[in-house]
Amino acid sequence: MRRVFLASLALLTGAALQVAQAATVVYDNQGAYLADLATAGFSSGPTQSYDGITPPDSITNVAGSILAGVTYGTAGQSAEVARYVADDGLQIYDFGTGAVLALSFLGEAVTLNFAPTYGLSARFGTIFDAGSFVLVTINGDTFLVPTSDNGGLAFQGFLSDTPFTSITIAGFDSLLSVVDDLSLAEAVAVPEPASLMLLGAALLGIGVSRRRH
Repeated sequence: MRRVFLASLALLTGAALQVAQAATVVYDNQGAYLADLATAGFSSGPTQSYDGITPPDSITNVAGSILAGVTYGTAGQSAEVARYVADDGLQIYDFGTGAVLALSFLGEAVTLNFAPTYGLSARFGTIFDAGSFVLVTINGDTFLVPTSDNGGLAFQGFLSDTPFTSITIAGFDSLLSVVDDLSLAEAVAVPEPASLMLLGAALLGIGVSRRRH
């Protein structure tokens, strides 16, 4: 079933075809996500590590700002880039990856907006409550994303057969949600127009989301 999904998704690249129900495949394995992304005719775009945005040992508010083509919520929301270096009180943001993005204070939903894409990946974590969950909504579907129980960041990838322009992130059972290494898929192959005529039956046969969590 997944191969049928990927074949159909490859044909969708660059097209504005409407389907009855979007299907989203969720990955917790980066290798599998990248392999299926390539099969579908995409590559992983530049990675936003959030380094260089805020000085060492400080926090910079980015709510409502545009960083590398992504708009981070609206002014007044909780969207901050934090960089930990020394033991000065910011150690709760130390995930061993440099700067990180802290979102959705006390469960507040923050929406990231961007140009249409079919795939998105990032690493997710939580503050104080290792192993907690983060709620992620794409194309109207909400996924319960688990984080690492050792206090690190856990990979999560999303591949959709319908282009999406936003991802909404909210805490589920933790004080703060953390995001790092955000990457949006980029098309590397565009199908011939005639090939798009073959999509209808294949996509209608999918009809359900493949969720691993």
